[in-house]
Amino acid sequence: MKYTVDDIDIYIMTHNRADYLMLSIESLLNQSAGVSKITVLDNESTDNTLSAVERFSSRGVRYIRTKGFLGNFKKAQEIASGKYVMLFHDDDILHPLYLELALQVLNEKDDISLITTRYTEFFDDDFPGMPESIVPDYYYFEKQKDFASHMYFLERIAYATALYRTVDFKKTAIEYEKFNKFNDWPFLVKMSGYGNTVLFDDPSLFYIRRHKGQDTWTSTNTPSVQQIINWDKFFYNKVGAWNVFSKVHYIFACWFTHFLFGKYDSFLSPQDRERYSKEELLKLARKRGINTWGSCIYCKYRCKNKTQCKRQDFIRQLILKGKTKLEA
Repeated sequence: MKYTVDDIDIYIMTHNRADYLMLSIESLLNQSAGVSKITVLDNESTDNTLSAVERFSSRGVRYIRTKGFLGNFKKAQEIASGKYVMLFHDDDILHPLYLELALQVLNEKDDISLITTRYTEFFDDDFPGMPESIVPDYYYFEKQKDFASHMYFLERIAYATALYRTVDFKKTAIEYEKFNKFNDWPFLVKMSGYGNTVLFDDPSLFYIRRHKGQDTWTSTNTPSVQQIINWDKFFYNKVGAWNVFSKVHYIFACWFTHFLFGKYDSFLSPQDRERYSKEELLKLARKRGINTWGSCIYCKYRCKNKTQCKRQDFIRQLILKGKTKLEA
């Protein structure tokens, strides 16, 4: 069976970003694969989102208004009927070749549960422009553990470009209560567990816009200490760091405080930072199952001095061993 773009249900999830939304719609309609249907899921916007979407109605863009917490995501799970589904964001921009390349992979490889890509960031309206050509290399992960390790130890991976196999997407919970606003990475890893995963290597395939209006940077829904620990505990289990006799256990011990303290500094509420010091947070994480008491054994040998450590280079060398970058 040959997959076409009509086998992909494309949803854009939005809330009060009409101006950015139009640019996102354009980037999808400009796909070389020939997109002819897009559904905008609007979670109770109070701006001119509806009129913005109606400008594209003749080009196959339809509008559905949703309600309630996670209303857009829940509606997509309810109505998705194609073989694959994409949940795009209302403030990002996609390269015209992305879906064409994704379809090539779907038609070359079996049992694909997830396709996504690396990305380029830009701020506000400072879009850097995109190249005409793309390097079509991708990583191919047959094991969930390998994909989770690549995400956790090496680099951030795009959530909004993800193509999910619909049958898997419809049965998978997003677990917001467990992870708060950091639910995207665990969701990607869970989706990778249903089959094989493709990660495109060229960051020019997708452009993430950073701006003050994003939920990521608001203080209205700050994660709890337990939710922060839950996130690292999830990856502790998925990468196999629970095995204290494995190399990955010691790599994790070197690296996980980068994420734990990063969330502490950037996202924990002032009240919780007063209640917990970083050392107390680390002790609590270990008490709740992240066993890294013998931390940083390997990377101590890589330190130039007591304060400077080359653990990132060492982690990259270990994780990339055995990984093959294939040409699409």
